[in-house]
Amino acid sequence: MEELTLIPANEIPYRRLSRVLNHAYADYYVTVWLDPFQFEQMCEDIDVDMDRSVVATVRGAPVGLALLSRRESEGWISGVGVLPAWRRQGIARAMLRHLLDTAHLAGLTRLRLEVLEQNVGAIALYKEMGFTCRRDLLSLTAAPTRTSTAVQTKGVAFVQPAQVLRFFSAYHDVESSWQRDLPSISRRAQRIHGLALSVDEDIIAYLLYQPQQDLCMLLDLAVDPKHPNRADLAYQLLVTLQRTYPNLGAHVINVPAQDPLLPAYFEAGYETQLRQHEMERRTPLIS
Repeated sequence: MEELTLIPANEIPYRRLSRVLNHAYADYYVTVWLDPFQFEQMCEDIDVDMDRSVVATVRGAPVGLALLSRRESEGWISGVGVLPAWRRQGIARAMLRHLLDTAHLAGLTRLRLEVLEQNVGAIALYKEMGFTCRRDLLSLTAAPTRTSTAVQTKGVAFVQPAQVLRFFSAYHDVESSWQRDLPSISRRAQRIHGLALSVDEDIIAYLLYQPQQDLCMLLDLAVDPKHPNRADLAYQLLVTLQRTYPNLGAHVINVPAQDPLLPAYFEAGYETQLRQHEMERRTPLIS
C-alpha cells in the first residue's frame, strides 16, 4: 500500500490510540474496551515503549496499532490490531516486521506474545515471522458463591502487597506471563490487596487481587515450593477470597497450563474461559 505509513505510537495521543484499539478489537473473540486513562495505565503497567511501538496510518488516519513492551533484553508484543475495513492488506505483517527490526536494533534477545488458540490466522502470521509456540496460558473464571460469610481460613490474614512481593521469585518455579510478572504487579501495588497464609509468623503462601465492580481480578497466587501441600494452601486462599467477596465473581488471566497450583483453581470452582498460546522468538531477531 503506497499510502501506508508507520509512525511511533508516541506521536498519537492516548485518547486516539485507545479508540484505534477498541475499534480494531470490536469484533474480536473477547470484548476489549479501554478508555484513554485505562489504556495509558495499562501501557505503564506492562512497560510499553511508546517510542518503539507503532501505529499504521493511511493518509494520516490511524488504521492499525502494535505495542512493544521492554524489560532489559526481553520484549513483549501486544495489542496488534487493524481496523476491520483495512484488514487483509498486509498492514499487520508490516507492523510486525517493523517491531522485529526495532527489537533487533534495541538489542532485545527474546520476544514473546500471546494469541488465542482459535485465532488461526494470527498464529499462522506469527509463525511466518519466526515465532514458535512455547506453552499454553489459561484464563479462568469463577462465579459468585453468594455465601454470606466473611470467615477466614485459619492462618490467613490481609496484608499489604509489599509484604509478600519479596517472596515472588522464590515462590514461583514456573515463569510468569508478562502481564503477571513481578514488574507489572509491583506497578499496581498501590491499587491491589493481599491475603497471606502464615505458619509461626512465616508467610508460606499469598494471593494478590483487585476488587472491581462485579469481580475480583486475581493477579498472583504463590506458595512456597518447599511446602508438600502447595495446592491445598492455594485452595485455602482462593476459598477465603470467595468468602470475603461472596457477591463477586473472580477472574485470572494467563495461568500457565503447567502451573502446579492450577488444580487449586479448579477445586475452588474456577473454569477455563480462554486458552492462549504463548509464542516466542529468540536471537537473532532478523526480519
